Amino acid sequence: MYEFPSHSTASEVSRKLTSELDGIDICMNTWSPTRPFDQLDLASRSAIEYGVNKGRHGRGAIYVVPACPCGSELSSNIHTISVNSIGSFGTNTYEIIQDASVLISGLRPRDGNNHTSSSMVASSNNKCEEILNGEFAAVSQVSGIIALGLQANPALTIRDVQHLLVNASDYERLAETMHFKTNGANRHFHSIFGYGILNADKFVMLAQKYVPVPNLQSWTIKRYKVRTSRFYTQIYEFCYSCQVIRDHSCLIFVEHVTTTINFTTTAGRMKTEIISPSTTRSTLMDLKIKKV
Repeated sequence: MYEFPSHSTASEVSRKLTSELDGIDICMNTWSPTRPFDQLDLASRSAIEYGVNKGRHGRGAIYVVPACPCGSELSSNIHTISVNSIGSFGTNTYEIIQDASVLISGLRPRDGNNHTSSSMVASSNNKCEEILNGEFAAVSQVSGIIALGLQANPALTIRDVQHLLVNASDYERLAETMHFKTNGANRHFHSIFGYGILNADKFVMLAQKYVPVPNLQSWTIKRYKVRTSRFYTQIYEFCYSCQVIRDHSCLIFVEHVTTTINFTTTAGRMKTEIISPSTTRSTLMDLKIKKV
């Protein structure tokens, strides 16, 4: 497992992302951009994609990152696992970032979980410093649990790990339990915490006997129609269809959805949601725009 220090340069990050891909299973990022729509540089973007396709002898290197402001390419990326943090007793605090890409959450020590104010981590100088808290502590926790799962079953691919994280999540007995909703796949999810808090015992037990997921197929849909257009609201409908009898590769389950949106606005607030055919709603961004 490798952790990127917060002072790393772009060249250092990209070099580490592609080094020792068959020896380092997990790369965790304990820092995140502070501004919306932050993009990766070309080297880092290519390095992550290469690691997911070639790392761990073809099973895919695992990149675990914290929740980021909307539009960040670090977390809004099908090749990374985005993690948020749950406050003490399963609460939602004002500091927590809403990120539509969040898959799973960990504990947030700063708010009182585990009776600590922060976590002890080893710095680059091999010294323990009491500095890790919030979603960064959650990233470390989730990365450690994934490592235990890989120890139990080294054959897991990156997509196997993603599916296991969902299957091993818990949402009950949290202060936010009532705010979890059921999606079209009959899974409980939260707009901030993803599928809930990761259960380490459950993750390792499922990993031991896990059956690999089938290959992923991708479709790009560009055609759409404007279903509703009002002064304050616009709804665009993207349609997908295929003949089941003639096409045996019809889309049945949706694993990832990525969107590319170009917009200009003079509004003081901009909110964008994506709504599935089963009416599952995911908030892509909810921005209060500062007028210059």
